[in-house]
Amino acid sequence: QDKYMENGKYAGKLKSYPYYIGNRTNCNVYNIALSGSTLAYVASEEKQYSFSADYGAETPSSNNYKSVPSDTDYITLWFGINDSGYNLPIGNDEDTTNTTFKGAYNVVLKHFVENCPKAKIGIIVSNHMPQTYVTATIEMAKRWGIPYLDLNSDDVPLMQATLRNACDDAKANAINKFALSQTNMHPNYYAHEFESRFIEHWMLSL
Repeated sequence: QDKYMENGKYAGKLKSYPYYIGNRTNCNVYNIALSGSTLAYVASEEKQYSFSADYGAETPSSNNYKSVPSDTDYITLWFGINDSGYNLPIGNDEDTTNTTFKGAYNVVLKHFVENCPKAKIGIIVSNHMPQTYVTATIEMAKRWGIPYLDLNSDDVPLMQATLRNACDDAKANAINKFALSQTNMHPNYYAHEFESRFIEHWMLSL
């Protein structure tokens, strides 16, 4: 019910946080998120579902890191949940292969730093994923000097399925408000509007 934006520049788009931000700021949103996609390359899946897939001389798919326009003003990356679902290896800080989580970050961030020199880049550290991926994401952000927003930290309001040490009643309330259901921790449309506020505030600080 009522899952599409009713008005503004992005009327008709799904009620997801980029379009809430786009409506308020009148910016041009280039949303290349693809449901189920990973940062690292998954050999068993089509390349289009791996953001860091190396297409070589082929034309990159529309959600590939090489498809990001070089004159982009802001780039935000939010990965990890699907990578952890495939149990993809974390790897190490020096990896240059996109078959590990850290290696994929090295591939993607090196490309953006070299090819989008004026872009303000930020990484969103997802909630609802294992701590090893949370830690790895923060480590890679620090390695490349990229600002990050940790959704599990006290710096943001409590969301559904965070790793924070809040009391059970507070977490249950967050799930009731922000999760699609008690068994599906994906954010509902109200959650997207809610998180768009502090994500926008963070983006303005980049």
